Amino acid sequence: MLWSRLVKHSLIASLALLVPAVAAAQPGSYAPPPPPPPGYYAQPVAAPEPVRRGFLIGFSLGGGSITCDECTDSLDGVALDIHLGGMITPQLALMFDGMGVAHSFEEGGGTLIHVVDTIAAQYWVTPQFWIKGGIGIGRLSVNDADGEEVVASETGSAAMFGIGYELVSSRTFALDLQLRGAVAHYDEGDIQMGSLNLGVNWY
Repeated sequence: MLWSRLVKHSLIASLALLVPAVAAAQPGSYAPPPPPPPGYYAQPVAAPEPVRRGFLIGFSLGGGSITCDECTDSLDGVALDIHLGGMITPQLALMFDGMGVAHSFEEGGGTLIHVVDTIAAQYWVTPQFWIKGGIGIGRLSVNDADGEEVVASETGSAAMFGIGYELVSSRTFALDLQLRGAVAHYDEGDIQMGSLNLGVNWY
């Protein structure tokens, strides 16, 4: 009787130890991983910077004004720019830049057009912000309602400058906001113009 009691108690004790071990080994019984420590945030993935190289071309459209030394009022009008050239480095471009403002007189009085064409350099101070400057020639003309020139065009030395910021940019395309200015020297005095343009560019 004593022997059978010892065997019985030994079996009961073994089963008591075995059941928890088997339960812990069942699939899905593992404890979930601990949560990340407080203050931990996943690192954001940076957007790819534009890759400017090779040939570039672009244009911009906006509103501008023309003023002169002897003018009492500025002449507002439509502003246009076109530029093309090439990248010297990923931050520096050399290009032809032509900008102009056209002012239409009331009641079919014709149009005054002031254009400045320059060889310009553009430098990106940051991936989105750039500055530009150039020298060249200015042209002033007045056309009638039919587009015929009624005043002989004048030409003179000129300079332009501009700043811009890329609102949207990809690896080969940019949409930017441009603030432009130019001054041209003629025999009868200087003429200035400025404009605020929205530009489209391809690299």
